[in-house]
Amino acid sequence: MLAISLVLIAGYGLHARGIPFPLLQLSLFRIRTFSAAVSGSFFTRLGIGGVPFLLPLLYQVGLGFTPIQSGLLIMPQALAP
Repeated sequence: MLAISLVLIAGYGLHARGIPFPLLQLSLFRIRTFSAAVSGSFFTRLGIGGVPFLLPLLYQVGLGFTPIQSGLLIMPQALAP
């Protein structure tokens, strides 16, 4: 999956350079504040996306809860809108 995503990103880079009005202008990444915002958002989304996988691991391995207790603690997060 990582290799496929890197190939697709490189393909978009080649495609964006060849058309006059790309969906995302790659020259925006030369602006420091834009690059910082995009990279910060990326790492924040990685962290938030990992919470449903890491919390049960913390509950079971770190705190010694049973899988049922761990699941019951995670259930409100799954039910929240």
